[in-house]
Amino acid sequence: MKLGNVSVTYIETLANAIHRCGINPAPLLKEFGLILSELSDEQQQVSIARFMRLGAAAITLTQEPGLGLLMGKHAPIQQWGLAGLLALSAPNMKSAITALIDYECLTSESVRGKSSLDYTENSCHINFYSISPYTVYNLFIVESVLLSWLQTLRWLAEPEQLQAEVFFEFPAPAYANKFKPFFKCPVHFSQPFNKLVISASSLTKCNRFKHQVMYNSLLATCEQKKKQLTFSARWQERVVRILSRELHGGQPTLEFTAAQLGLSQWTLRRKLNEESTSFQKLLNQTRLDLALNYVKETPLSFAEIAYLLGFSSPEAFQRAFKRWTTKTPGQVRQIELHHSS
Repeated sequence: MKLGNVSVTYIETLANAIHRCGINPAPLLKEFGLILSELSDEQQQVSIARFMRLGAAAITLTQEPGLGLLMGKHAPIQQWGLAGLLALSAPNMKSAITALIDYECLTSESVRGKSSLDYTENSCHINFYSISPYTVYNLFIVESVLLSWLQTLRWLAEPEQLQAEVFFEFPAPAYANKFKPFFKCPVHFSQPFNKLVISASSLTKCNRFKHQVMYNSLLATCEQKKKQLTFSARWQERVVRILSRELHGGQPTLEFTAAQLGLSQWTLRRKLNEESTSFQKLLNQTRLDLALNYVKETPLSFAEIAYLLGFSSPEAFQRAFKRWTTKTPGQVRQIELHHSS
């Protein structure tokens, strides 16, 4: 169980931002086992933990805390893979936004959740899932995604002006004065969500690159690939995807998980039994796998990890972790740091 993956197209965006700071990104990428000339397939992916560590190292190297803003401003539409090309040919802004969100799964997947859309009478809310608690390891991700959404839509729109507002979960960072010049719209911090809000009037704007034939063809391709991702998985794999997302500060139930899959509880039990497993076994294993990844691959405190995995207290997490692995989280993290040094 990994924390998630992103397409190597995101590595190219990060490398471009480093280059814009006047630094050659190649040596840093090589430290992380990445060579740009060898990243030739959009389906190649790297783990989110590795991407976060690379981003933190890039911020240290460039001495640019707002590196995520540079990434977002200059992110090419190709970063989104097929979803980006679908948005490029979409008839209007609403179709372009839908393309980027509905087919996000083709270039990235995170156990913390997935992006979503909500509509009100006056606006469209493009929601980026919570990845709190925030550290230098993940702050740049939210900044870059929200800004790249906005920049992409502005580039596609005819005319380019869009009425927008941006909301961030995290408090205003030390470099908060940089946000408004980049976003060029109202920016709000310490909000209960991460989202980009676009006015309803902006949704009807035409896409200046619209191409109906290409759009139809790409839409069919994206849908086919999305179905392959969804339905090629065994039932236990589908359950684990849901558990991984819902364990964030909570305790997913069999009833909830079955409903997410469009099944009754009895049917889900039967299907898992046919694969020689059970809901409780998958819940326990998912917790263990995520715990190991958080302890080994992130700098999160054990109290933060306990919250993310739905434990009642840090002490309860520590006891469970030692029962699972015979070692404390501190011992496992120390071993991992020794091996990586």
